[in-house]
Amino acid sequence: MFDEVTGLPVHVLVVHAVVVLLPLTALAAITYALVPRWRAILRWPMPIGAILSLGFVYAAEKSGGELFAGRAAELRGAELAAAVAHEEQGELLLWYALAFFAVSLISALLLSGAGHSTRAQDRKGATKPLQFALAALLVVVAAGTGYQTVVTGHGGSRAVWGAEQ
Repeated sequence: MFDEVTGLPVHVLVVHAVVVLLPLTALAAITYALVPRWRAILRWPMPIGAILSLGFVYAAEKSGGELFAGRAAELRGAELAAAVAHEEQGELLLWYALAFFAVSLISALLLSGAGHSTRAQDRKGATKPLQFALAALLVVVAAGTGYQTVVTGHGGSRAVWGAEQ
């Protein structure tokens, strides 16, 4: 299932969805957290983008594992080390993407935006301190996920194009 599509490794195809959708969704989440007037617009696209990203990261991680298993015997020295490092980075990115989805969904449900009541007692379970903490957590998790996406993508580039890049 995660091996090839029309002769191309699935990993090569789905990784493009990851490196585009995940950082864009992370930027949307940071905007959602920091700009309350945008929350009505981004409330559902943010967690939808996060769950789609999680699915693509899962597919990239599984297909990358199959690609690595099929090529591991050919790799030596720096190539092997770069491929192993990239595989580990991809496994870590899956956890980041999972956390990002969870925090983005909780944020979509609990953070109020402009035009919504700002009185703590009007919004069940979302007092001002909780909203502040959740917005801060969303920024940290989104930024960390974006960073890990770049690290993983760079590691994949090094594994394919050589460690000297």
